[in-house]
Amino acid sequence: MKTLSHAIGPTDPALIEQPIERHFEAMVQRFPQREALVSRHQNLRYTYHALNRDCDQLASALMRAGLAQGDRVGIWAHNCAEWVLMHPVHERHHRIPQGCHTDPWRAHRLPERRL
Repeated sequence: MKTLSHAIGPTDPALIEQPIERHFEAMVQRFPQREALVSRHQNLRYTYHALNRDCDQLASALMRAGLAQGDRVGIWAHNCAEWVLMHPVHERHHRIPQGCHTDPWRAHRLPERRL
């Protein structure tokens, strides 16, 4: 009896066949006033235009802080809008986002430099 090493589910709608950042930019162009992100516990709502604007502002702040292309950036955030903001920023500037595990016994692995 043969078993498959993978399963194929529904193919409609099709998967997005482009990098996330390119798809995000297309959504900003096509639907600037459409809601893109809602964080109820933070009482925040972003349209694609507003999310893109805040990503640009965050990218500028990180560049002023000295982060460069190829740098690894630790993201220590829990289910919040800021976590979403960080990902397009890193895609645009070719940085490598690194999620940080928040268990106290792993805290010694975090870099000393904080922005």
